Amino acid sequence: MRKSKGVGTRSSNRVSRVAKEFIRYRFDCIEVPRSTYYRWIQKSWKPTELEKQIIDSCKSLKYRVGHRMVKKLLKEDHQISLNRLTVQKIMQKYKIQCRVKPKRKIKIAGESKCIVPNLLEQNFKVDKPNRKWVTYITYLNFGESTMYLSTIMDLYNNEIIAYRIGVTAKLKWTVIAR
Repeated sequence: MRKSKGVGTRSSNRVSRVAKEFIRYRFDCIEVPRSTYYRWIQKSWKPTELEKQIIDSCKSLKYRVGHRMVKKLLKEDHQISLNRLTVQKIMQKYKIQCRVKPKRKIKIAGESKCIVPNLLEQNFKVDKPNRKWVTYITYLNFGESTMYLSTIMDLYNNEIIAYRIGVTAKLKWTVIAR
């Protein structure tokens, strides 16, 4: 069988007109221009080279640095000068914001873990030297670090007999301090 001339073209024109009207109606419904839709369809969703460098920097530092440090590293290592807000926006896009390191709870005041018997029973009066000694550990905070001062004092004249300073508080210091 042979096709008659022009039969197929009219129906295909009608289909293409219906398709165009459907597409136009669809864009009107979502209120997006056609050009924006087609640009969105052709867009590459893979990370750019800059985004890959930022992701690699954060990954190598175990996500412990913020956007300011990443900006500084990009400038120093790769000679890339960026606004910090651009770096922050990229980090937020890929959810690689700085993970805050959990702070350790330092127990300075409160109940002691090591409870010793009360041998003096609040009797601090002494007749002769070297009869009663007491010890005390003081916490010395220097910025982010803490040092400990362990002292041994004679109760006869409140004289410091020995002391020791260290970065950890240990019970054996009070014995070694002498």
